[in-house]
Amino acid sequence: MTSTMFHGLRRAARGARPPNASLRWSVRASLSRARGAVARSRVTLAVGGVQLKGALALPVAPRGLVLFAHGAGSNGRCPRHRGVARALERAGFATLLLDLLTRDEDTAEHSAMARGFDVEALAARLADAADAARARAPIGALGIGYFGAGVGAAVALTAAARRPATVRAVVSDAGRLDLVAAVLPHIVAPTLLIIDGEAATVQGRSALAQLRGECALATVPGASHLYPAPAAIDRVAALAAEWFGEHLAGRADRPSPWGPGGPAHCEEFRPGRPVRAP
Repeated sequence: MTSTMFHGLRRAARGARPPNASLRWSVRASLSRARGAVARSRVTLAVGGVQLKGALALPVAPRGLVLFAHGAGSNGRCPRHRGVARALERAGFATLLLDLLTRDEDTAEHSAMARGFDVEALAARLADAADAARARAPIGALGIGYFGAGVGAAVALTAAARRPATVRAVVSDAGRLDLVAAVLPHIVAPTLLIIDGEAATVQGRSALAQLRGECALATVPGASHLYPAPAAIDRVAALAAEWFGEHLAGRADRPSPWGPGGPAHCEEFRPGRPVRAP
């Protein structure tokens, strides 16, 4: 990606685009059925003047839609994200794994770290993708959640702060919370922070204290590894399915049933006021 393209991406993120901007969504003609009655299709989103590619999985009678946020060194084809997505699909959730960089931008010539750490720009694209999803039948009526790991979690959290009326739940998997300290107080969506052992506990608790909505902290050893063990991926997926199941599939106008102690898997939990669906 050239320097001009990279700075253009930053300018696009800073631009004042209205939340309901008209976005074109094109779906390839062929739609295949996979095992478990999940319809899979390749999608193309026109967002901010670029074409973003992604994979949409739509189970029968989906319980909600989870958009995956990607950061440095990962995209919609990342095995880590695909493993979590497949588990969520088995639990009845639609998933959208979107490449937030175009093919021209996602090249070896440019530093993956520099691309991935432009959190504001990638968050703007993720938020616009959520707007596009809300405008499309049959997924437009579904509650929307964000899932992100590492830098992708920072992207998801920033996008949630940008569109507080759009996203109903966020799961951060071993997230780079140091990149989003300024936006945490602006997040009202119920947020689950998954951390990897004692080393991340202090940072996780600090982030938990800044969030405005319902939030919880859970530990999964090995979650922060670039290539986590299958058991760690399965555990992360189970926690995410439980969190999304309550906040996307449940009624948005009632308090959480967990009470002051929170879900059994949480080391810490803080109830928040329910977030109403837009």
